[in-house]
Amino acid sequence: MKTIIKALKIAVVVLFLLLIAVMIFIHVVDLRMSQKVVDRQFKNLDHKPVYDTIYCGEDVINVLDNQCLSDTIIAFIHGSPGSARDFLSFYKKNYLKDVRMITFERPGYASSNYGDFQHDLDAQVKAIEQYLREISHQKTLILVSHSYG
Repeated sequence: MKTIIKALKIAVVVLFLLLIAVMIFIHVVDLRMSQKVVDRQFKNLDHKPVYDTIYCGEDVINVLDNQCLSDTIIAFIHGSPGSARDFLSFYKKNYLKDVRMITFERPGYASSNYGDFQHDLDAQVKAIEQYLREISHQKTLILVSHSYG
């Protein structure tokens, strides 16, 4: 019985230490994007994405856009939780280098007013839709999202 109690105490201490480690990790690792982060991530690519901002009322929606001149646009919208980083690997794929890719970072996530979530999905949709309408005349638009995106 003493062995079981000792093992339980050790397990509680280990779980507590893991919880502290996760909390430290969350506060140390910055998942927010910026042009500096984009430049570092894509330093070896000829066509680097540009980090831009659009507005949804008073809320910010950050946009990562490779600005490729193409008849096809792939638009990515992350889920909840998530960020533009969820789709960064696609920008590095050689077979997608000739396709315009745009990633929207929803309000309240990562760099888009982090922590101040925009719960009105209709407003988010309208802002993204307006942006896509402006750039996608006579082009094929593919929307990729996951979870709550």
